[in-house]
Amino acid sequence: MRSNEERLKATLDDIKKADTAITRARTTVANAGQKLKELKATLAELAASGIADAKPAAKMIVKKDGTQIRALAIINLEDEVRYKDEDGQWQSIAKSDVDKIQ
Repeated sequence: MRSNEERLKATLDDIKKADTAITRARTTVANAGQKLKELKATLAELAASGIADAKPAAKMIVKKDGTQIRALAIINLEDEVRYKDEDGQWQSIAKSDVDKIQ
């Protein structure tokens, strides 16, 4: 029978191996993404390949207090600005709080 210390050591070794494999996989994905960008892949092609930073072009909402909000879509209404955040959720802020949209 293995002692608790032996099991703990084996588990920590397994975690270390998993971390190494994850790091290698992330590096491979990053290299593939860079290669696709060098080949001038479109956003749709990047997204289809599963590259993490293949997000649609975003606009920036700059509030009067200086805060910036990254928006994937924006709808300007009479009294408010509705926008889709990076999680794909629709949010709204008062138009009077908005300095500019870039």
